[in-house]
Amino acid sequence: MEACLLVALGDSITYGYPYGRRASWVAIAEETCGKRLVNAGVPGDTTARLLARFDADVPVHAPRYVLVLGGTNDARAGVLPREVWAHLAAICAAARGHGIVPVVGLPPPLAGPEESRLQEYRTGLGTWGQAVVDFRSPFLDAQGKVRAGLLRDGIHPTREGYRLMARALLDSRAVPELAGR
Repeated sequence: MEACLLVALGDSITYGYPYGRRASWVAIAEETCGKRLVNAGVPGDTTARLLARFDADVPVHAPRYVLVLGGTNDARAGVLPREVWAHLAAICAAARGHGIVPVVGLPPPLAGPEESRLQEYRTGLGTWGQAVVDFRSPFLDAQGKVRAGLLRDGIHPTREGYRLMARALLDSRAVPELAGR
């Protein structure tokens, strides 16, 4: 299989639900930058599932980077932050073991009570010293509230939300080959 620059390992938000892979932030970023990016998003996955399928879904593409975006389904299921961090740390270690640079995505906000748990996950990830892409901030207004028209069902981004996520990746310094595109 042809090598790619980045594999995006995640859940339905990576997949592009409800619009499909072609409308995802991964596809939008790929089209914008002209580099090969692979969407390995599976709706409903938790960070435990991301870890379980890492070996089957990531190294086969020989990427330079893997961007791991998970935690939303964990928050909705009440998974403790330390468990989420352990899964993500194991994915990052597995990536490094394959010579792949791990990047962690900070999930977009939820419009519901699970947002406080998801924020706990984000806060812990921000202290890792790991390359991070902030997918949350583009969804917020100046008061820290979710901007209207960006979440379809309180969980999944609208088409505009996915465009903002693609822009967050392209504007970040986490993947230098994409910065400023």
